[in-house]
Amino acid sequence: VRAKALELYIVNMYSTNTLSNVEVTDEGSRVTWCFQHPSNGSKSFSGRSVVVSSLSQLGSFFKGAAAAPRPAGTHAAVAHVILKSETRFDLALKELQGTVSANATGLRAAGLVEVSLSMLQSSGFLRFACLTAQGGSWSEDILRRDMCPASGSLVELAGLQSFWDLERLPAADPTGTRGLPEGEEFAAHMEIKAAKE
Repeated sequence: VRAKALELYIVNMYSTNTLSNVEVTDEGSRVTWCFQHPSNGSKSFSGRSVVVSSLSQLGSFFKGAAAAPRPAGTHAAVAHVILKSETRFDLALKELQGTVSANATGLRAAGLVEVSLSMLQSSGFLRFACLTAQGGSWSEDILRRDMCPASGSLVELAGLQSFWDLERLPAADPTGTRGLPEGEEFAAHMEIKAAKE
């Protein structure tokens, strides 16, 4: 059941992509797959995901990602971390950024271009963030905060960014319906600042 649930989760998260070779291992705690983005069908990517209860478990996962050869014909790789913890999302994201930075050399050598974090809050609200490799460092793509990969594709976020300067507007949780700690932001609310010249 756990293995099927993880497979279905990845299929749903990447539902706007063409997926292949989805394989769940380690008793349903890890999954690998290949995919093609709908706007760039000529390039294939590989993905690997792990379910952890603490981000301290990621060291071996990242070392394995760096050591494992990418599937033939894939352009680059992504990693998706699923954290099962009551840790505050902002603190978990900060810890993930530190772990990714500490393993940056190996991840870059493995062709990794993206590391994302998913956390299900006690309220049932799924939090999501994505770190991308920019030059020699890793930083969050803030526009994709709380947007799963499928959502970013559906609103054609990459296309919008190529024509417009977008800014994420912070949003609070005044009703408490999202179950977030007081003052923590959620969701990717955006506005167009100006057309790019």
